[in-house]
Amino acid sequence: MEMCRKTLLEKYFFIFVFLIFFISIPKILYGYFYDIIYLETSGYYSLLRGFSIVFIAGSFYVTSLSPNSLHPYGYSKYLKMGQFLVALGIGIISLFLIGHSMIAKYSYHKVPFIDMSGYIIVLLSVIFYLLLIYFMKKVQFSLQEEKKYNNSNNIKKEVGLTIITLIGLVGIEHGYFFLDVVLSIFFFSFLVKETLSVIWESSRFLSDTFSLDEKQICNLVNSIDGASECHNVRAHGTDSDLYVDLHVCMDPKIKIIQTKPIVEQIESSLKASYSSVRDVTVHIEPAKKKGNFI
Repeated sequence: MEMCRKTLLEKYFFIFVFLIFFISIPKILYGYFYDIIYLETSGYYSLLRGFSIVFIAGSFYVTSLSPNSLHPYGYSKYLKMGQFLVALGIGIISLFLIGHSMIAKYSYHKVPFIDMSGYIIVLLSVIFYLLLIYFMKKVQFSLQEEKKYNNSNNIKKEVGLTIITLIGLVGIEHGYFFLDVVLSIFFFSFLVKETLSVIWESSRFLSDTFSLDEKQICNLVNSIDGASECHNVRAHGTDSDLYVDLHVCMDPKIKIIQTKPIVEQIESSLKASYSSVRDVTVHIEPAKKKGNFI
């Protein structure tokens, strides 16, 4: 199954990138050359959203290159660093270019111009977005990964933003030029929010932010028969992709082979209780009793 996904990713990756550029670049160019700043801003927002979706696909592919498929955490850091740099780059470049466009427009009193191609570009962008979702589904990601890009809220948001974009084009075409300023601020707020969201999530992953409550984890572990004195709980990753390790004490008189079902129960209980937990490492220590740990 994993190899099948990897093959599908190699097959569809360039389609993903192609669709991203066709979702965003036409809007950026049309907005720039026809002096419609909000459409240009919308294009940068679509570009960032598109790359955020494709980085999910890239995350699976990069981690599949790890020599240890059960512990690909180190490889996934490469991808998060790339996601961080792309978001930062798009954010800075778009801020500079949007500012330059606004200064040029209001310094030279440029008037926006709308023709039929503008409507076609906006409608095609939402079609390309839905195609991107369709091809991502063909890769057959796990439910947890799929929720990051394919849910009703994302699709509703894209349709809603498309309707707002079309209303703006109609209004500007009929002389309501103030809509360009209003919608520029509107889409710029979305762009800033998306940029900061990606940077924040990537930063938390790269800095190994602790994302679970140690007391809750220990209460759960200590409730399992044979386990006691849970301590030194550590978690790294993101809220949707966590790697946990912890220490637990067991009766020093039991044999190592007898600890296996207890450890497996700890792992399964944590994964069942926290859907974001991807891997659990349990370090066994003898309880504070006299005896030999055989």
